[in-house]
Amino acid sequence: EITSRTIELYKMSDFVRPNDLRVNVRLGRILSDQEKYEEGLPYLKKSVEISRESDPDNVGDLLSEVAYSYYKMNDFANAAAVFKERVELLPHETKAAGLRNVIACYQSLQENDSVFKYTNEVLMIEPDDGESLALIGGTWFNKAQEVNSSISAAKKADDAERVKTLEAERTRNYDSVVYFLDKAVKADTTDASSYERLAIAYALQGVPAKATFAWKKLTELSPEVSQNWVNLGDNYISLKEFKNSILPYEKSVELDNTNGAVWRILVDLYQTNGMPDKAKKASARLDELSSK
Repeated sequence: EITSRTIELYKMSDFVRPNDLRVNVRLGRILSDQEKYEEGLPYLKKSVEISRESDPDNVGDLLSEVAYSYYKMNDFANAAAVFKERVELLPHETKAAGLRNVIACYQSLQENDSVFKYTNEVLMIEPDDGESLALIGGTWFNKAQEVNSSISAAKKADDAERVKTLEAERTRNYDSVVYFLDKAVKADTTDASSYERLAIAYALQGVPAKATFAWKKLTELSPEVSQNWVNLGDNYISLKEFKNSILPYEKSVELDNTNGAVWRILVDLYQTNGMPDKAKKASARLDELSSK
């Protein structure tokens, strides 16, 4: 058991032998294990410097410990810097794991450009990594959404040339979304977020036929979510496959029978597809909702 007396003895040893690698490593680790990261960090940092001269093979592991201490202290900028130094010492086949630590730091800092940069580096090493593919695809999706806002502003300003330029940029962004997320969902068939973004990208590209499989997959992954069924129904409407849209809409109102918009669509679908009894019931439900 590590006691305060043990720590004091190690500190005394460090005072007497300040360049003793074993003492500094042990003291830094004891304090870190007790979640006294700020107190333990100087000893770990000193261990790195001593190790560079006396035990270079151990530098990488010690750098990881320094970086984790910074991370636990929410000092993500310093953590990222030290993790990057650690990555430089890793062999090529293990660099991806180290880069993921760098990415985690930049995600905490909300530095999206750096997240994008280092995730691309992971993909250069592991081109089929589903998590990285999803992250890059999601980043392109967010970029496309930002361009949408800029397009709205340009339209309000009646700047046709600017709108044209931005629409071309949005198309390129959605092309990148599709490229990466199509690979991501093949690598991880349970990634609901990637399926949803992929479906939206296909829809906004004007190719709802390609979005069908993604909307269907979402109803399989989360059949209890009413909106997933609505989206699938809407997709069939876009394709003018009106009869195919009925079942998804029916599933959605089973889960949420207060959605007046869907009941209204069902009334029209039932009437135009020779289902008068169902149309009557749907119309009655719509009247109930309207009277509330």
